[in-house]
Amino acid sequence: MTATSSRTETARTRSGCTYVIRRPARGRAGAPPLVAVHGISRNADEHLDAFAGAAERAGATLVVPHFDADRRGYQVLRSRDGATCADRDLVEMLDTLGAPRADLIGFSGGAQFAHRFALVRPERVARVVAVSAGWYTFPDPRRRFPHGLRASRRHAELVPDLAAFLALPLLLVVGALDTGRDAALRTDAHTEAVQGANRVVRAERFRAALLRAAAAAEVRADVRRVILPGVGHSFADAVARGGLVARCEEFLYGRSAECALSAAPRPDARDLLRTDRGAAGR
Repeated sequence: MTATSSRTETARTRSGCTYVIRRPARGRAGAPPLVAVHGISRNADEHLDAFAGAAERAGATLVVPHFDADRRGYQVLRSRDGATCADRDLVEMLDTLGAPRADLIGFSGGAQFAHRFALVRPERVARVVAVSAGWYTFPDPRRRFPHGLRASRRHAELVPDLAAFLALPLLLVVGALDTGRDAALRTDAHTEAVQGANRVVRAERFRAALLRAAAAAEVRADVRRVILPGVGHSFADAVARGGLVARCEEFLYGRSAECALSAAPRPDARDLLRTDRGAAGR
């Protein structure tokens, strides 16, 4: 019998967004794709390496988009001028795979993208892991998206669906030492007053706001939070020191953290994506 192996390929959306597809050696029928979204350091290759083993063990196809430097504003789905339409890019990726829904994992800017995509396209999402987001879209009906739930003035089709979003399992992850106020952190007066001064506080306030919204709507929301000890704002440290991949597997697939800590096989596709090296993935 011929042994099967995973297959890795690159693809491109109609708008030119590059992404990697890694198909598992033994796919599980009905398993949603796992989409891993980078921060503004655009280290897509590191996300490919980090989550390859988790996707393989789950029998899920791994999808890693690369929102390059020309796609500014992907964290809030659309740029002001409409040149970036990251939500449409991901919908096209899922349609190409024939996948009705996906599991989303995002780090920093990718975490912003992941939870906002789930807010406006909840029907395309199974579960969400948001790691170290700089700021969040709060369940505030008075403020416009991406700050709150009112429809975007520039992009009228971006209408958050809070009820459907609250029905999705959500895991918020942040490093215990991610309390710095770097240049990439949003620090306007309103964000500071509502969400707090750093990513640790903001994750907790966002969780509390969602649970209050769920209670007001008399629905049950599955919103969990994990603090990674000894980890600051670094994707590499979150993976190597914080056990991020194991935490994600435990949440997404019910795999115990101890089992998931086994070494993940690295794909032979590190150079399939060219990345821009910059900040640590805000």
